[in-house]
Amino acid sequence: MNTKKLNGRACIRVLIILSCLTFYVTKSATLSTILSAIVVALMLLEIYKVPKYSVTVLLFFSFEAMGLLPSVKLGSSTLSWADLNIIVALWLFVVMGKVVIKKDKVGFVVFLFLVSRVVGAVTGYSIYNQGIITGLMVLRPMYIYLAYYPIIMMYSMGRISKEDILSEIFKFIKTISIVYLCQLLLLYVGVDISSFSHTVRWGYRIYASNVPQMVGVFWCLVTLMKTNTDEERKNTIGWLILFIFEVIFINQSRMVILCTALTAGIIILFSPSVKNKFWIIFVAVVVGLFALSTSTVQGIIIDSISESESTEGGNIIYRTYEKNYFENLLEGHELFGVGTPNQNYGQAAIYNGKQQSGFARDNFYMSGYYTSDLGIFAIRYYWGIVGLAIYEIISIAVLLYQIKEVVLCKRYEYELIVPMGINIFGFAASSTLCYYITRPGLYFVFLILQGIYIAERRREKQNENSMCRNMV
Repeated sequence: MNTKKLNGRACIRVLIILSCLTFYVTKSATLSTILSAIVVALMLLEIYKVPKYSVTVLLFFSFEAMGLLPSVKLGSSTLSWADLNIIVALWLFVVMGKVVIKKDKVGFVVFLFLVSRVVGAVTGYSIYNQGIITGLMVLRPMYIYLAYYPIIMMYSMGRISKEDILSEIFKFIKTISIVYLCQLLLLYVGVDISSFSHTVRWGYRIYASNVPQMVGVFWCLVTLMKTNTDEERKNTIGWLILFIFEVIFINQSRMVILCTALTAGIIILFSPSVKNKFWIIFVAVVVGLFALSTSTVQGIIIDSISESESTEGGNIIYRTYEKNYFENLLEGHELFGVGTPNQNYGQAAIYNGKQQSGFARDNFYMSGYYTSDLGIFAIRYYWGIVGLAIYEIISIAVLLYQIKEVVLCKRYEYELIVPMGINIFGFAASSTLCYYITRPGLYFVFLILQGIYIAERRREKQNENSMCRNMV
């Protein structure tokens, strides 16, 4: 049985490499697309045989096939890999055969997401006459949240264990980190095998999401809290160094760097197993100051902040233009927002913003306006004050619950600390990016781990009550 599993995954890996080399060596999009289609088919087959593999596939698609495969061509249309997660989610319902939705707080949050998609589509129809189906097809990568139900159900039925899910997530994080590192190093020798765009900005900057590495930092911190062996501690420190390196140097996102550091500090402060916290933080500050004194890190953080604040077309002034544009369109629709507009549909394209001309100034030009640049304003824009209020209430309630479990109940499981880190990070970075919309793969990990933790706690309480009744 193990051999079959290994062969299935090995075959998929070989085809991914072949498709990657086919496109980047021969530039044949047709052949690469055929190989990619075979990869998708084999992945679905492997999920049918080994359901836990679905976690890896969902994350693989969410983070755009790690940049190894070009976008999927369907006639004149182009699909991102993240769009395919709706197929995986629906396939998981088939694999389950029967999904029974039990009382589940996290599942209720996912249900609210589904309601918000319908509300957004109906609102779009009422404002700019966009078709309901067209509205539902906007923000397609977010349909990864649908996969929560069959996965958590398989976990409840024992078809997937907690250890299986944790292992799949962490193995994916390690794999994508190695792939990103190889792509970065190859750029320095003139070889480009990544579908992600890149530029030279204090060294090569790859426009890939580095939030998996951020989650890896939190994961390693929890491991260091729990490990008792020197060998495991050294191995974890090695991965932690790699994750920190990639958080800083792959995408070079100031917000991700600063918010990851802030969240890691909070996790350390909450941990009772980490002794001498003052000295750990002191050493971290000294190392941080030393890093800031180097030209590369200084360029990434300090100089780029100055660049963003530049009145000659930096990020801040551009985001001001974006905010003003969308605020004007939101006027009169503050309560429920403007819905989810499609960039290719009539008047909806105006509300979407991506086809606007942008602006040019002093050799600086950006085309189109994007709500993804404006943090949680995107939620207010799509779903209004009502949607934003619901999002904030849920996020704050979950964070208070997480802090209560850590501080008062002294719980330090992966499935609690990692989603707590994601939640804190989401709050810290909410001024520039709404990861709930722009990085649904990150919040999928949040939902799955938080759902597992709540289910584990429920089981513990049921066992305690059962023992008490037996004693009586």
